[in-house]
Amino acid sequence: MITLTRKANAVIFDDHKIFADSFSFFLESLDLFKTVHCFTIENELIRFFMNQASNEQNFLFVDYYLSEKNGLSIVNDARRLCKPVKIIVVSSVVNALLINDIVQHKPDAFLSKSAGLEEVLEAIKAVENGQAYISPYFQQIINANKPISSGYTDRELELLQYFAKGYTIEATAKALYLSAHTVIAHRKKMMRKSNCKSIIELLAQARQTGLI
Repeated sequence: MITLTRKANAVIFDDHKIFADSFSFFLESLDLFKTVHCFTIENELIRFFMNQASNEQNFLFVDYYLSEKNGLSIVNDARRLCKPVKIIVVSSVVNALLINDIVQHKPDAFLSKSAGLEEVLEAIKAVENGQAYISPYFQQIINANKPISSGYTDRELELLQYFAKGYTIEATAKALYLSAHTVIAHRKKMMRKSNCKSIIELLAQARQTGLI
């Protein structure tokens, strides 16, 4: 069993409550962390980080697939609000483009949701030693597909999720606290990048490549 040189908090964010609760129980059983916190609502997670002392060490375990957005925006917020934070993405993603996009954001570790105890411990140990860790499962997909970046920004990937759910421009703007003009501008950029002539074509291409 490994030990952490300085007791840290484990923070779990996943909007699938059954996984969040199960993984929380799993981490508590390891007796590695000072505390284990579990969140399924983004505002509660943000409030937690804002109320912490500046020297608190956290290991944030976050899923990529969230119901309204992807987890990379959570990663960015955590890094902004909580400087001593270790990011461990835990996901069931299988698409090479998405895997590559996640890797480009340089999480401290990137674990498959199918990982077992030994792999979770290996990832935590690597992070504790200042080393990056990528699940062998994801590494195999990267090596097999040699993915390139999707070319979309985090915001554009986030917008895709809303478009795929049938949100109008106005509804998307309201959900993300943007102006309708900004959403339209992003959509135009995405269509230029993808060489698509319509939102229907854009969504079809995104589904084909596994982005949504």
